[in-house]
Amino acid sequence: MNADLQELLVIIDDAFRTMSVPQSVVASKIAWRDGVDLHLKVYAYASIHYLRGILKALRREAEDGNDPATWLLARSVCEWAAAFTYVSENVQTAIKANDWPAAFDVLFVSLQGNRWLKKYGMQHGGDQDLVDYVPTTTFVHKLIETYHDAIRKDMGLTDTREGYSRLSEHCHPSSTCLMPYIVWPPMVEDEPDLNAPYHFF
Repeated sequence: MNADLQELLVIIDDAFRTMSVPQSVVASKIAWRDGVDLHLKVYAYASIHYLRGILKALRREAEDGNDPATWLLARSVCEWAAAFTYVSENVQTAIKANDWPAAFDVLFVSLQGNRWLKKYGMQHGGDQDLVDYVPTTTFVHKLIETYHDAIRKDMGLTDTREGYSRLSEHCHPSSTCLMPYIVWPPMVEDEPDLNAPYHFF
């Protein structure tokens, strides 16, 4: 991780660690609007707690020079940024239309959606009522599309997809992960010299 990114990471990590988050929240009354308010707070505060752990680990691994771990953790941060964008845009759209049930549904899926439980829960001794109650979570590609559109619109950036693709390549067992650790033998007539050694570092 280069020095500029590491400095930015320190700033973000410090901001998250010092952010004031209440220990609990409760709805003032049971109504769609209050349900949205409550779930929005729960989503925001729980996300802050989660990201504090991710950023702490990302900062530690970056300081240790452990690039493979930073790629994995950075992808998680990117996906959470996409999730926040998706929730924010869809909740705001619903509220502007005075459609509080729709706003609640976005938050309900974001807070309690579980694709694995929905698909495999009953095979592993799950409770049928719980499996029926829990919604299917939003696909990551849908979150990323919303994030791309927002970045393009708000910041005029056009290469966000490539940035996410690069993070993704570092999170799969691919040549992208291995290349930094291999010194390839010299090429002889457009072919690698099979008699030369490969070096690793």
